[in-house]
Amino acid sequence: MDLHDRLIEHLALDTALTPEQAAQILVGAAGYARDALRALEECTRPELDQAALRDLSRRATVIESHLRALHQLAEDHCDDPAVCDIPVAVGANLELAAKCRTLICQRTVAVDQEVMILRAPLPQFRLPC
Repeated sequence: MDLHDRLIEHLALDTALTPEQAAQILVGAAGYARDALRALEECTRPELDQAALRDLSRRATVIESHLRALHQLAEDHCDDPAVCDIPVAVGANLELAAKCRTLICQRTVAVDQEVMILRAPLPQFRLPC
């Protein structure tokens, strides 16, 4: 059972979203966006090592994939005019999470490069000792 199927089962979704189910999706999307922001904030801590940054990158990727599944679910099942704006709201949370993941990945790569430079012999970079 993939994530999309689990979400449908969790929401007891048959056809179109009800306002209550739409509210659950919005709360879930907001929670994922909050988690993405927390991961981004955590990645700026200077004491984090490479392994911790890679874990944050993985966490941010999972958050983004869950939001992507929520967004797809909202787009597929928002037929009722009362909940037609739900995909837009979930999409905004998805964009935020994607930006957070990108920034976390950039930080991870930057730290990996710094460590590589610090571990490399100086003649390889033609720097005077």
